[in-house]
Amino acid sequence: MWHTHLEISERTKVEKFNCKGDADWCYQVKLYLETEFKKSFINFKHEHGFDQPTAMRQLLGVMSYINHFNAQEIETMHPVVKGETLAYFFNCNQQSI
Repeated sequence: MWHTHLEISERTKVEKFNCKGDADWCYQVKLYLETEFKKSFINFKHEHGFDQPTAMRQLLGVMSYINHFNAQEIETMHPVVKGETLAYFFNCNQQSI
């Protein structure tokens, strides 16, 4: 069984940064991405996750949802396709869907 979690790093790892502008400008952009960009959605390092901006709270909610289902045994699964949407319902009666 696996468990998702989130950690905060002081620097973001930026790979394959292909900048075609001025070398100094490219360096400044990469530095911004590595150090400042994450603060747009993760900005309170020592606070509770739900004190974070909306994007961070939504990500934590999705991770919590995944962890909740991963921690329990799935006895039944009912996939539902409606248009372009695919949904899975776990441990419920098919008539309830």
